[in-house]
Amino acid sequence: MKKKQINSEKAKTYLILFGSITDPGGGGGDPGGGGGNPGGGTQNCIDEMEAALAGQAVNISVSSVTTDIDSANRYIIYTWTAYRGLFNSYQFNSVDVGYQQLVSGAWQFTSIAHQNVYLTGSTGGFTVAYTDILPPNGVVVGSHLATMTLNFKIRGTTYCFGLPIEGDID
Repeated sequence: MKKKQINSEKAKTYLILFGSITDPGGGGGDPGGGGGNPGGGTQNCIDEMEAALAGQAVNISVSSVTTDIDSANRYIIYTWTAYRGLFNSYQFNSVDVGYQQLVSGAWQFTSIAHQNVYLTGSTGGFTVAYTDILPPNGVVVGSHLATMTLNFKIRGTTYCFGLPIEGDID
């Protein structure tokens, strides 16, 4: 399953931010039960973790900060939420930098670059990780439009009967 979203930012010009979460599907099965573990074995632990860390790919602008380099050049740091957990319990925010140049009185994009993704909020005792499936892709589309595409997956880790269990979330 692949989810995409578009986020428009206006800072005297346009920026569209894309994000997607890719579910690689399939994967190794869990034998469950085994060894006489009560309550369905590790599958119950995985189900509880997935329910606790459930979320969705989103495109919510957090902030944009413009800094002048000189009178004809500037950069804008865009921060946006690419994924958030159930009830906004946690978020993965992306930070991207767009460079612009003043041409004939109008600001025009010259480039956009991905900087990082960081986690905010609480994951309720579980460990959650953001992993790029493909490298982030920033593209200037015309002079007034730049895009950033993120293709990623979210994985969670919990401990079940003293052993670490990992699984894809969503």
